Amino acid sequence: MKVAIIGAGAVGVSSAALLTARGHEVWIWSAFEEERQELHAKGAVSCEGDLQGSFAVKVASGVDECVRQASVVMIAAPAFAHQSLMQALSSSITDEHTVVVHSATAMTSLILARQLA
Repeated sequence: MKVAIIGAGAVGVSSAALLTARGHEVWIWSAFEEERQELHAKGAVSCEGDLQGSFAVKVASGVDECVRQASVVMIAAPAFAHQSLMQALSSSITDEHTVVVHSATAMTSLILARQLA
């Protein structure tokens, strides 16, 4: 299954490693160009601990590329970025997507629901 991960911080890259280890195709997009460049240069996420190894990920240059043909879209970004990310995602999300929101704050899924409406 293709999984799109929006956000390349600790939650995003650790989720990417776990999903890749379980056989999924993972695409990551970050709003920060430096994060995209670093991930693209490495071509993989490396882990030490319970999950060890190097796990190949694909880095999208834009939100549409990341989300295209994904079954699951995972929002893995800090709460302060959710409003702008939901706006960026709203034109790419369809009824076919399952959206998973990792959030440290409540009501983030409501922001997406309102944006999509």
